[in-house]
Amino acid sequence: MLDPNALNQLAQLKENIENSKERLTGVVRAGNGRFGFAACGLPDGTTKDVFISPEEMQKVLPGDIVNLLVVDADKGKKAGLIEGLKHSDFEECFGIYRIKGNNHFVQVDQGRWSRWLFVPPAQRAPKADHGCMDGSYVKAALKRHPYPDGKAQVAIICNFGTADSAGVEARFNTARLSLPQQWSDSAIAEADAFIRRNDDGIARTDLSALPFVTIDSANTLDMDDALYGETHENGFRVWVAIADPDVYVPAESELDKQAQLRASSIYLPGGGIPMLPPALSQHACSLVPDVEHKALVCRLDLNSHGELLEHQFQLATIRSVAKLAYDDVAVALDSGEMNFAEAVNTSLKCLHSALTARIEWRRQHALLGQERPDYAISLDNNKKVCAIRKMSRNSAQRLVEEAMLTTNQCAASDLANAGRGIFSIHPGFRPEQLAEVKSILEQHLPECLDLDLSDESSYKKILDLIETRALEAPVQGLLQRRLIPGSFSDTPKSHFGLALPHYATITSPIRRYADLVNLRHIKALLSDKSNEQDLAKIASHINQQMSLIRQASNNTEHWMKVDWLREQNIGNSINATIINFRHTGISVRLEDWGIMASIDLRKAKRGYNFESKTGIAKLGDLTLSIDSQVPVLIEKIDPTSREVNVKLAI
Repeated sequence: MLDPNALNQLAQLKENIENSKERLTGVVRAGNGRFGFAACGLPDGTTKDVFISPEEMQKVLPGDIVNLLVVDADKGKKAGLIEGLKHSDFEECFGIYRIKGNNHFVQVDQGRWSRWLFVPPAQRAPKADHGCMDGSYVKAALKRHPYPDGKAQVAIICNFGTADSAGVEARFNTARLSLPQQWSDSAIAEADAFIRRNDDGIARTDLSALPFVTIDSANTLDMDDALYGETHENGFRVWVAIADPDVYVPAESELDKQAQLRASSIYLPGGGIPMLPPALSQHACSLVPDVEHKALVCRLDLNSHGELLEHQFQLATIRSVAKLAYDDVAVALDSGEMNFAEAVNTSLKCLHSALTARIEWRRQHALLGQERPDYAISLDNNKKVCAIRKMSRNSAQRLVEEAMLTTNQCAASDLANAGRGIFSIHPGFRPEQLAEVKSILEQHLPECLDLDLSDESSYKKILDLIETRALEAPVQGLLQRRLIPGSFSDTPKSHFGLALPHYATITSPIRRYADLVNLRHIKALLSDKSNEQDLAKIASHINQQMSLIRQASNNTEHWMKVDWLREQNIGNSINATIINFRHTGISVRLEDWGIMASIDLRKAKRGYNFESKTGIAKLGDLTLSIDSQVPVLIEKIDPTSREVNVKLAI
C-alpha cells in the first residue's frame, strides 16, 4: 500500500501532465471539405488556426466557440479535440432537402460547409415539412445541437421550391442573405398618405415647357432621370431632371427607415426587389410621360469641346413628353434617321453632340473606365434561361451614362464644398501593396516612380502611358488588383477609377439610398437648411448591404446561367479570360456568357507555377497572363454546387 507521500506525488505528477497539455479556445470555421479549423486566440494577442478532423467537425457547427485539446496527429501535425462547447449562435441554415430511404436530411448549402443534417420523423408531417420533396430548396431551424455525439436535428421553416420552380433561384438567394422583401403595413399606409398629399411645401421653377424625355430599357418602370438638350451661345446646355422621392419619403419616416435598410433596389433575372414600394417607385416617383412631376434639375453648360463651364441645381416641376428605349434611340442616333417628335429630334441631336464632346473631354482629362460586356438573359415562361447574349453598350446608353456621370460629378463638388453627403470613393492603392506597386513601376515604367501614388491624376498618367507601350506584362491588371475596392463614405475622397478628386451619385434616388440622401442634402443647400443625419453610420450600412446585394445578384445569375449551360452540350472550344492564378489552378470567365469557371491543375502532368507579382504563370511550355484569353473545353459541371470545370484546349 502506497504511503500518503507517494499518493501526493502521483497526484501532483498527474496534475503536471494535465497542465502541460495545450488547451485553447477558438471559433470554428469550415474548410474545403468535411474538415475544419478553429481560430484560437493566444496569450500574446496573436491567433492560431487549429485543424479539426472530419470526425470532430461532426460535433460542432460553423461559428461555435469551443474548448480544444491540442494533440499530435498524422505526419507530425497537430489537431484539436473538442472538449466542450462554450457558445453557439447557430440557429438556422439553408440547403437542399434530401430523402435517402426512410431518412430525411437537409444538405447544407452555405459556402465551404458541407453537411447533411437530420430531419426527425416528427418534423416530416405534411404541414411540418412545408410540402418538401427530394431536391426542394429550404430554410431550416436547428432543433438539436450536434455536441457531444454529432447528431444534429433540424426542422423545416420554409420551402422555396425545387430547381424546376419558377423564380426559386431569386427567392432562395435573397432569403439566404436576409434581404428584406416586404414592407410593413405602416410603411404602405405612409406611402398612400404621402401620395395623396403630393406636396413638400417647397417653391419650384416651372420647367414643364421643356420637352424632357426618359431614355431607359424598354421594360423599365422606375424611371428616375429625364434629359433635354439645346444649343447655347458657348456650346451646349444639357438639362438633367432627377425624380424627387423626398416629396413622398420624408427623412426619418417609416418609409425612409425601410428604404435605408434596403439601401438599393435589387435587380435579378426575371424580376427584382425595389427599394421603395411599387406605388412610389413605378408610379408616383417615376418620371412617366405626360404627367407633371416634382424634380431636382441640374443645368449643365458645356463648351463645344465638352468642358463643363457651369452647373446649377434647382427645384422644378417638369413633364416628360416621351418614354424612349435605348435601342430605338441608338438606332436613330447611329443612322441619323430621327422619327420622333420634332422637338425631341432636335433635343436628341444636341444631347448626342454635347455628350460625345464630353466623353472626349473626359478621355483627355479623366478616365473613362474599362468597357465591360453586358449579358442579356432571356427567360422562358417558367423564368428559366433560354438564351444568353453578349452585348456592348450602345450610343444611347453611353449618352445617358455620360449625362448622369457629369451630374453626379457636379453634385459631388457641391457636397464636398459643404462637407456633407455620401461619397463614392475609390481611394487608391492598398497601403500594404505600395511596395509591390513601386516594384512593378520600376520594372516596367521607371519614369513613373517619382509620381505621387496617392493622387488620382498620377494613376491616370500611368494608365495613359501604358496605352502607348507594348508591354509584355499585364501591368494595368496588376495595378488594378492592388487598388482599394470602391465603397461609400461620409468623407469626400478621390475616385481612382474615374480619376476624379471626389464623386457622389444623385441621379438614381428611386433606386439607391445614397442618391436619396445626397438629393436631400442638395435640396438643403438650395434652401440654406441643415440636414442632420449620421452619415458615417448610413455609409457603413450601405457598404454592408451592397455587399449582400451583389452576392444575391451574382449567385442568382450564376445559378441560372449554369443550369442553362448544362443543357447545351457544348463540345467545341470557347474563349475564356484569365481572372486569377491560384495554387490549385486558374479562375476564368467564359466570355460568350459571362460565367465563372475553374481550370483544375492539381494533377497537371506539365509543371505549373505562377508569380502573383508578375501576373504570369508557366504551364509546361505555355506562358499565361492575367486578363489574356485562352481557348477552353467544358469538362464538368456540378449540378449541386454549380461549379464549372474547364480544361485548356491548347
